[in-house]
Formats: sequence, structure tokens, C-alpha cells
Amino acid sequence: MTSLDHFFHAPADLVLHPRLRNWKARLERPGTRATVSVFREETMIGRSPTELNVQFVEDGKPAPLETMLWDD
Repeated sequence: MTSLDHFFHAPADLVLHPRLRNWKARLERPGTRATVSVFREETMIGRSPTELNVQFVEDGKPAPLETMLWDD
């Protein structure tokens, strides 16, 4: 019987973007969590560029909001 599981695993030698490595390291610390939101405003002439917002909370204290343009 065939399995699709091998299609959904990242290769072991995958190199992450520096920002993703930073987020991963931060999330591994005890007492740290993050929320992510995607925002795209409707304007009179169309939609604005999509923004990705990441908010970390470390030891109960919110860190500065990280906002970047969404890049497919």
C-alpha cells in the first residue's frame, strides 16, 4: 500500500530563512508564544499589499509587533 506521508515532510537539509530560524529559537524558550495575523486592506482602487503580523509574548510581556509584506 502506498503512503502520501513522504510528500508532507520537509527535507532534513532544508535551510530556513534567518527570520524563521529566529522565530523558531524564540518559540522553543519556555513561557514564549506567538500569534500571527494576515492583513490586506480594501482601498478605493483595489487591495493594498498583504501584510504578515507576528506578535510574540515572552514571559507574559508582549514584544514589539513584527510586520512585513507577505511574499509568496
